[in-house]
Formats: sequence, structure tokens, C-alpha cells
Amino acid sequence: MFMPLYILSLEMIIEENRPHLFVLTVAVSAMCWMYFFYMEALAVAIYGVLRVLLLYRKELFKGIKLLFIILSYAIFGVLMAAIILLPVILAYTSDSRLAIQRSIPLLYPAFFYERLFTVFVANDFPYDLYMGFASATLFCIAVLFKEFKKHILLVLIFVLGFICVCLPIGGKIFNGFSYVSQRWSFVIALPVAYTTALFWDELQKKKKYLLAILGAMILLALYSAWSRTLRGLLPVGLAVVFYLIIVFGKEKTIGRLQLKQAAMILVIIINILFIYTYNLSEKGGNVINDLLGVQGAKELLSSHEAAMMKEYYEKEDDFFRYDGNHFTNNDAMSSGVNSVNYYWSITNPYDQKFRILLGIRDRLNWQLNGYDQRDVLDTLANVRYYILREGYDDTVPEGFSYREDNGRYRIYENDYFLPFGSTFEKAVSYEDWYDLNSVEKQELLLDAVVIENGTDVWKNTVSLLDYEVSSSDNVHFSKGSIIVEEKNGTITLKPKEDVKQLYLSIDGLEYIDDRGIIEDDHTVAVLKIYNGREDPYYLYHMTLSHRYNFNKHDYVTYLGDETKEITISFSLPGIYTYEDIYLSVIDRNDYVEKISALSDEHLEDVVFGNNKVSGRISLKSDKYMLLSIPYSKGWKAYVDGKETAVLKADEHYLALPLKAGEHQVELVYMTPGLKAGAVISSLAAIIYIASLFKRRRGV
Repeated sequence: MFMPLYILSLEMIIEENRPHLFVLTVAVSAMCWMYFFYMEALAVAIYGVLRVLLLYRKELFKGIKLLFIILSYAIFGVLMAAIILLPVILAYTSDSRLAIQRSIPLLYPAFFYERLFTVFVANDFPYDLYMGFASATLFCIAVLFKEFKKHILLVLIFVLGFICVCLPIGGKIFNGFSYVSQRWSFVIALPVAYTTALFWDELQKKKKYLLAILGAMILLALYSAWSRTLRGLLPVGLAVVFYLIIVFGKEKTIGRLQLKQAAMILVIIINILFIYTYNLSEKGGNVINDLLGVQGAKELLSSHEAAMMKEYYEKEDDFFRYDGNHFTNNDAMSSGVNSVNYYWSITNPYDQKFRILLGIRDRLNWQLNGYDQRDVLDTLANVRYYILREGYDDTVPEGFSYREDNGRYRIYENDYFLPFGSTFEKAVSYEDWYDLNSVEKQELLLDAVVIENGTDVWKNTVSLLDYEVSSSDNVHFSKGSIIVEEKNGTITLKPKEDVKQLYLSIDGLEYIDDRGIIEDDHTVAVLKIYNGREDPYYLYHMTLSHRYNFNKHDYVTYLGDETKEITISFSLPGIYTYEDIYLSVIDRNDYVEKISALSDEHLEDVVFGNNKVSGRISLKSDKYMLLSIPYSKGWKAYVDGKETAVLKADEHYLALPLKAGEHQVELVYMTPGLKAGAVISSLAAIIYIASLFKRRRGV
């Protein structure tokens, strides 16, 4: 990270008025990774304000003036990085996670505070809090606080750091006001290292004081169950050895080697190596098993679903995607094929809203795993193949036929594959579409595109199915509320008739934990839905206090055919409230005709280039062409060389209004903010280089 450079360059401004290293540090760190740049910039800003105000506490106006000068240098560095930073900021500020209003509790759960000591000396990591410092550094920090009047700035840094670590609001602020995370805690490493170096020699003079500190460390280690393990006890044992060396070690020298100092350093090295190896071990997380050699990585890549799909892409000329179960995150991207799996921190907000409106059972809003075996959504996404990993009894979307089995995966092909750039005659308004339930929204998408000024009326093809409800003895079911007294309590829905294409919808689901437990990293209300299959469907619902909650309350589960009854198991006791639970039946008598009509006139001779898509189309009448590309304001479309409107369709796709006739279509993408960022960076770089020449000439 850039923290040492930041502090050094900031001191060069304060002491010598030399800003160039600071400007370059800001620019380079901002271009490397905006996420950690934000954390570092916030930490450095706090340090800079404290440093200057303490230095100029008797000349406050002068200090404030210096802070504004430093701020101007920082802004200049940011402007130099605008070519990368501006597009990232625009993407981040439009990300769906940023707009979510989460309930932030005043304090973490009790276990978090019980683990703090272990976190410091052994790198336990609740809420992404990573530390793992040698236990001997605690002696130096203790000496710092004993002599706090001489080192007020350093003490304030530790106090503020401790407050931010202990309060969830600190984790939210340092994580860009998104969810609570302590990933910023790496900035604490620098003051810890500096304090250790500063008070290393002072340790010899504070033996009695250090004994009290050692006693406190031993009590902390024994108090918490988190510390009463090898992870926590061995660092404390090394702290005892470190203290004994301080007290009883003799100042002997062999050549240039000072034995006592060497012994103290050796203990710290052993401590660091233990932390590192323990985290790799089976007890500490078994990270070592995730490491692969070159050959192992090649074998892994060649055995995943994307590698298998590559063979199909070599045989097929048309653009298509594949869906399936148990994806390897972003494997399609690394293999050069197209899937409906996605995993990344920043997501398309329109795609996220679509998935929420359609009730797709995503566990995380930055990890997208297909369309829950829902045939309409797969077909509209141009999914041609569905892949099932062996050993899992998963439902296959309706209309997908078995093709082959290679011993690791079973492949199914979409009988009603829809080519890229299909066309619709009708357009429905968002106002009308929003009034429908999740399953109705899905079915409408087969008949019309949904756009801002749509005028057509949709004929509903979805009907509701009556059912009877029963529950286990530990569950009380009533309208709008389900009270679960013990974990894994169940309710059972029994449809009054046998049907195909059955969907279970739960709208407005909320979980109220009447035991008052605040959610941690791993606690989430899990609903298991059984309909005769060996493996259940999983529905993960996060409470308002869960840091990964993304305001999802509506869920749809496709149950397939021949469902006699549906059993829902609740993993956690408590009160589950809901707006409605209903079963939907789909009328698919004219499904084939609808798909045929959509694919009859579509984009042909499609060419995908870097940030560009082109093709030709011939239409007998005016239509809307739907493109399964996530909507973004960065897209521009040209029809026969003339720019035309790019519509946001179906909440998350692109659509073009086209007149009857033959057309050449081209779509070009420019990352929002890239041009403006390039201009800003260029101007800032020119000014910076000019200032260097000016300073060199002494002008």
C-alpha cells in the first residue's frame, strides 16, 4: 500500500514545502485501486488535520491555511488520475449497493469484542478486520500511552483507530458508506510499526510496567474462548519469552551481533511466521489447500464448465450464452465464452433492479448466478445450453432437452433458443409492468418490450392456484405472519390440483429475531423449499441489520412439474412476516408460437468487437429490437449511419426502435466519464510538468 509514501510526502510539504512526491503518490494510488485509495486518503486526511492543528495550535489561522494548501495538492493529484478515477467513481456512485439504507447498530455483537485481542496478536478476522501483529508490539504501544504527553499525535491516532474499529459506523464510513467492513484496518500497521521502532530502546527501562502489561495480556488470552487456542496462546507465550529476554538478557556482542537485540528480533520473527503459517493451516482456514501450481491451475481451468462450453462455441456461429448450476465465478470471462454468471464488487444498477423486481433468489447482489431455472429469462438472455454438474439433483428449465453427459457435466439444449437481437411488435409502459407481480412481469416479457412510453396492453396469461396450509408443531401460521419457535420448523402448502409450470412466490418477506440477536457475517435466515426433489431450493433472506442486506423481500421459486406439495423449512426461530404467499400457474399453449414470432426477424451477421456490436436486419413492419446487453448510458446506436435513441428495455436491456425495411445497425460503447477523465488528466499532467520546469528554472 501507499501509506508510508503518503505520510513521508505529507511531512515533506509541512517541513519543506516540497509537494511533488505527495501529488504523485495521490495520483498513482488513485489510479491503482479506488477502493483502497479512498481508505488511505481518509486516513491520511485525519493524520494531516491532527498533525497540522497540533503543530500550529497557537497559530490556528496559519495551520488552516496550510491544510487548504495540502488539500489543493491532493485535488491536483486526483485530477491527474481522472482518466481512471472518474469512470470508476461514476460506476461506484450508480452501484446498487450504495443506495441501500441499512440499519447500522451502535455496537457489534459481543463476540466481536471478545475476539479483538486475538485479532491483534493472531489475525482472527471478524467483519474483515485483519491485523495479526507480533505480540511484542503491545509492549511498545503500552509505553507510548505511559508517555502520551510527549507523543499526543501518535496517541490520538491510536485512540481514533480503536474507536473506528469498535463502532460499526467506523467500518461503514471507511468502507465508502456502503456496508460495514474493517478492510481499512491495514492503515493501523504503520503507526504500530512506527511505535515499535520508536520505543524499542525504551523497553529496557520499563521492566516493572511491562510486567503489568504482560499480566494483562495473559488475562485477556485466558478470558476469551477465542484466545484459549493455539492461535491466541502461542503469541502470548512468545510475549512471555520476549519479556524474559528484556529482564534477564545480557548485553553481549559477538562481532557486530548484539545477542540480546538479536534474540528479541528472533522472537518477533517467530511470532510473524507463526501467524502466517497458522492462517495457512487447516485450523486457521486451510488456505494452503487453495494454492495451486501451474499444472494444477491448467487442469482446473480445463475441467470447469467454461472449458467444456468452449467446444460448443467453436462449433456454433451465432452468439449465445449458457446457464447452469454451481458456476465457477467469472470462469466464462477468463475462458472467453459467455455465461449468465457474474461476480464483482460493482454491478450494473439496472440489472440489479430487474433481478429484485423478478424475485430472483440471489444471495448477494454482486454475485449473479443465472436465472433460477426460469425458461423465459434464460431464453431472453439468449441462453442456448444449460449445464448441470454431476451429483446435484437440480431442476432444468422448461424447454431444455438432454444433449450429452461427459461424466462431469450433463448438457441440455434450449429447444426454443432465441437469437441475439430479436424483435417485438408491442411495447408496454413501465407503469403497467410495475403493477404486475413477479411471475406476471416475467411472462409479459415474451409478448412485449417494456419501455418508458409503451402504449400496448398485455393480456395476462398467469393464474393463481389455491392451496391448503399445514405446519409442524413448533410453527404457528397465520395471514401475514409465521412464528417459528424452533429452528427447522416447517409449513407445507398442498395445491388443490396437479399442474405444470408451477411457481412459488413469497412477497414482502421480513425476518424479526425476537431473541434480539444482531446479524453477523454468517447469520442469515435460510428457507429450504422442498417439492419432492432430494435437494431443496434455497432462499437466503438477510435481515435489515445484516451488513450484506440489499433490500430484497420478494422471492420466486420455479418448482417444475408434478409438484404434489411444497414444504418450506425455516433455519432460524423467530417471526417471519410476509405480504403474500401464492402459487402461480403459467399458460404455455402458445409458447412456441411466441418464440417463433420473436426470432422470425432478428439481427444477422452479428459482429462483436471491442466496445462495439454491429449487424444487419430486415423488417416487414416497424418493430423494437431487443438486445440482451445490460443497459448503460455509455451506449450509442447508429442505424444506417444515423444516431438513434437507445431505450432502456425490460428494466435492464437495450432496445432500438426500427422502421420497416433493411438496416445496418451499429452500437458503440464509451465508458461514462472516460473522455472527460482523459481531458482532465491531460490538462493536469501538462500543468504539473510545466510547474516542474518553472521550479527548476527558479521562476
